[in-house]
Amino acid sequence: MTVAKSVPFVRLFVLAAALVAVSWAALPAHGQDDRATLSVDAPKSVSASADHVDVNINVANAKDLAGFQFVLTVDQSMLKPLSVKQTTFLAQSGREIFCGDPTIEAAAVRFSCVTLRLTPAGVDGDGPVATVSLQPLHSGTATLELSHVELVRPDGSTLPSAAVNGSLKLSGSGGTTWWPYAAGGGGAVIVLAAAGAVLLMRRRPAQTVVEQERLPDDTSFGV
Repeated sequence: MTVAKSVPFVRLFVLAAALVAVSWAALPAHGQDDRATLSVDAPKSVSASADHVDVNINVANAKDLAGFQFVLTVDQSMLKPLSVKQTTFLAQSGREIFCGDPTIEAAAVRFSCVTLRLTPAGVDGDGPVATVSLQPLHSGTATLELSHVELVRPDGSTLPSAAVNGSLKLSGSGGTTWWPYAAGGGGAVIVLAAAGAVLLMRRRPAQTVVEQERLPDDTSFGV
């Protein structure tokens, strides 16, 4: 009798446990999905002959954000870092902002900003935290990679975050034209000048012949 009564109970317990497991699985996963993200927001395409192109560094799902740090690395054969500046995103909190001097290298930009004091609270939401200006050098598709990303709260604790890289298509010819003599020195200048002189000498006799043919036979010089 005891065994017979326990069988339905065991089945009911197993069914209840299964329903609980399904309910937990249906809940949104916390942790990674709740992380803030720092991403590269670049135009889809830009002319390789453009003077510069601005790329935004955007934060999303920020909660109580009080500071950030990142390194943006580019393909130095196609892009040259020029400058980086903060946006007004952190200023929305009303906190005092301090940004360190950026480090700009041949293929990378390092930048960081923090807000001071514990109050008021940091910023929530999405928006651009910085704008990086790059000079196109050559056509192609350039990868824009974020690393050393760190987002912090007012108390200095780290905000869980992930980095999202980007890319930029550079169409057309390169933005900077270098004459051969810039790399070869003065010898190339002499070669170019000599070639020009040869062409000039070749053209002058023909012009002289034409002018002589146009002169009348009985030209008088007033003698």
